[in-house]
Amino acid sequence: TMEQFDDLDNEQHENRDFMALPTTTELLTASDFAINLDRNRSNSSGSIMSMDDDNSSIGSTSITTNKRNDKAYLRESVQSKFEKGLHCTRRNMYALARSKFRAALKASILLHEDIHHISISPLHEMIGVVERKLGQFEKSRLHLLEALEICEGALEKLENEESEWLFGMASERGEEGSE
Repeated sequence: TMEQFDDLDNEQHENRDFMALPTTTELLTASDFAINLDRNRSNSSGSIMSMDDDNSSIGSTSITTNKRNDKAYLRESVQSKFEKGLHCTRRNMYALARSKFRAALKASILLHEDIHHISISPLHEMIGVVERKLGQFEKSRLHLLEALEICEGALEKLENEESEWLFGMASERGEEGSE
């Protein structure tokens, strides 16, 4: 029927909309795309946020900020990215593995708020291994050294805590023996 042909014509027209996107070898900016700044957006808490608000910007900044503060989301992200990096490494897809491990590293730093947290060491180690496979020997060396420094720092901290604990135990025993 005629309606079916109209629907088919509309679908073909909609599929050609991608052709209207700017094509260039230069970096694109938001001004290269027609965006309706007057429309309202909903932030992650469900309240309506106008684009005129001081806190708003083009994109999903408020959602990204909330994800950065959500410890459960970050923990899952670190685990997922690390597992995907391992999967890619096993299949010799080293560039993709590097990307996954770096994403896991970023999420882990946001999660622990400490660039020397012990759980970050395996991420540096895997990035170092992947960089070596990609022929980036200096980057590999730096990541492997960072992993080593983190482990040595954590070991030193544990040794200091153990010494303090042992000293405390010896002090308590000395007080009991003098009574």
